[in-house]
Amino acid sequence: MPQCFKLTLLGESVPGSKRQFRGVYEAHVHEFDDRWVLHRDKVNADINPLNHLFNDAPEYVLSAVVGLVTSLLARNQKDRKNALLAGWAVSAFMLLLGKMGKSIDEDEREFEADAPRWS
Repeated sequence: MPQCFKLTLLGESVPGSKRQFRGVYEAHVHEFDDRWVLHRDKVNADINPLNHLFNDAPEYVLSAVVGLVTSLLARNQKDRKNALLAGWAVSAFMLLLGKMGKSIDEDEREFEADAPRWS
């Protein structure tokens, strides 16, 4: 891995990946036992994490806002105890919907391809 890539904790975990790195030109790399998988973000998360959320992971922002609004609306009902639970449930559902929508809208060029192997 070139030195311009730095280990980061910011980013969504990918099943099977060991670590994540961020590099120049918004490069985001996931390290697996046998390969690295790279994609480019729209906004560098290390430089501007909030803008990165809005541009590269809006499903998290939307689900948090919808969950908060649901909790606030449910709080006005008699059963305030379940308001937080309702907010969490709606938030999780919205996040799942966002992830599904994002996967449907993926560019076919983003799928992992066979890379040349070094002998």
